[in-house]
Amino acid sequence: MKFSPKFIAIALILVSLLAASVDYFVAIQQYEQLRRDARAPCLEAHPIAREEERFLKEVKNSWSVLAEGPDSETLLEICEIMDFESSVEGLVQALTHGIPPFSFWDNKQNLREAGRAGALSVIEAESLSVDGRIYSGDGVAFIKVRENIIEFYRDSPQGVTCVIYGTPESNPE
Repeated sequence: MKFSPKFIAIALILVSLLAASVDYFVAIQQYEQLRRDARAPCLEAHPIAREEERFLKEVKNSWSVLAEGPDSETLLEICEIMDFESSVEGLVQALTHGIPPFSFWDNKQNLREAGRAGALSVIEAESLSVDGRIYSGDGVAFIKVRENIIEFYRDSPQGVTCVIYGTPESNPE
């Protein structure tokens, strides 16, 4: 039995398309698994309004400083890995970022978002905040880690600074 060159060409094209579609299907499944593992967004963005300003004033005036440093290295490293700016705004964007569905047309987006999903998957959102929110505005943000402990972030010329405040009963001393 002799096959025509046209038939052979069409058969090769169909086999190639089948192989490519199998690879694409596997890539979609792996992307969606990364998306599920990321549990993104980790937190919900919430603006600092009057009530939050009063709360911050109370915290700064009557709570103790438990720790103070240049930044919360782990969270800011995640910002850099996710290609967000190392600033309070970048931190908020990273922690509130939702991973979009797989794009059939934009492979660069798929690669970028797969990396972001991988970075977010190391964050245990449940232990990050008691209310699932990050409060932010004008170069500052805070997260209620516990009812009696908050992490307060501020942009400064040296980078992002982090102050951890706690009520007297939260102090381990």
